[in-house]
Amino acid sequence: MITVVESLGRGGAERMVVTTMGRIQRHRFEPRVATLFGPSDLADELRAMKVPVHELGMRGPVDIPRAALKLRNLIRHTRAQVVHTH
Repeated sequence: MITVVESLGRGGAERMVVTTMGRIQRHRFEPRVATLFGPSDLADELRAMKVPVHELGMRGPVDIPRAALKLRNLIRHTRAQVVHTH
């Protein structure tokens, strides 16, 4: 399972991602988080919960194709069956 979020700043959606990852049923899902922009404040909190955080390295719209390719490769490499986006 990969959750894709714009960033992991201190907003409501970002906080919800951290809460959700802390409650995920680990026997059913292997959670990961991918951020479009990074680094970010909440990444360390997720890593402390043993949730890998993948930063796709976007700086602006010109980076969309490269970030999409990185996300596609991450999904393939991890064999994610669920992609949850915000």
